[in-house]
Amino acid sequence: MSNTAVSQFAASAGSNEKGVAVRKLISSVHTSLDGYIEGRGGSLDWLTADMDEAAVADDAELLRSVDTILLGRVTYDGFSQFWPSQTGDFADLMNHPSKIVFSRSGEAGPLAWDDFDNAELVVGDPMATVQDLKAAEGDDMVLLASAGLVQSFSALGLIDEYRIYVYPVVLGAGKPLFAGESFGLERVDMRSYPKGSVLLTYRPS
Repeated sequence: MSNTAVSQFAASAGSNEKGVAVRKLISSVHTSLDGYIEGRGGSLDWLTADMDEAAVADDAELLRSVDTILLGRVTYDGFSQFWPSQTGDFADLMNHPSKIVFSRSGEAGPLAWDDFDNAELVVGDPMATVQDLKAAEGDDMVLLASAGLVQSFSALGLIDEYRIYVYPVVLGAGKPLFAGESFGLERVDMRSYPKGSVLLTYRPS
């Protein structure tokens, strides 16, 4: 996918009132207390069992503020098989925005998202792609789950805000959210929910 194609694809989602590119990239992810986004064998039972309605409402509020969803290929495979068959307000928030899917291999171009026709695969180095997306007109963007992208984007300094939902469960093993390089963050907000989870919002320090 060329830089021009990325810019055109992103700009098609809309712009702010002044037509000025002020997009930021927000990472939104749910983790266990010990920092895993999935348990052994990809288990998410711990997440669905303890999900709080207020946390779902906060997730929906975030999705309403963006016009582009960024995904890793594995996350895309799971989401694209699940969300198009769902109905309701939250499903609409997942299905209607533009999707940019990142992969190390494959053929760049359109990807299936049922009949929505709004997903695009980007292959190779993500740096130029994300920079083009940030420079394009439109609302903010959200990177959902996709721990590998969170790690690589963090190392490249591409993420402007981290929204981390932490659940009161210790998994002991699984897929970690962070691995590799160390970096500092500044906490800018914290919310707690009745079932014991918390939403921590950070920005790079």
